[in-house]
Amino acid sequence: MHRAACWRTGRPTPATGARGGDGGEGGYGGPGRGGDSIGIAYLDEERLTVEGVTFTLGPPGKGGISWDKQGERISGEDGVAVEMRRFAE
Repeated sequence: MHRAACWRTGRPTPATGARGGDGGEGGYGGPGRGGDSIGIAYLDEERLTVEGVTFTLGPPGKGGISWDKQGERISGEDGVAVEMRRFAE
């Protein structure tokens, strides 16, 4: 089983989440979506162990800003904060 640990030392450590990145300014496709704040990202539930793990989520990023043809400001979707998210391998 794998436990959350410091990438440098390998020792278990409490972690503070970073702030999700802001979405970019829009071009032809419109404004970008804000970055997500993810506490634990994982690939395989069978190898995931969260016993003794503590973390604090950072805030998600704000959506980017752009303007439509009439000059009205439009915003991209904000990111979301989630404690755990599984990604496909």
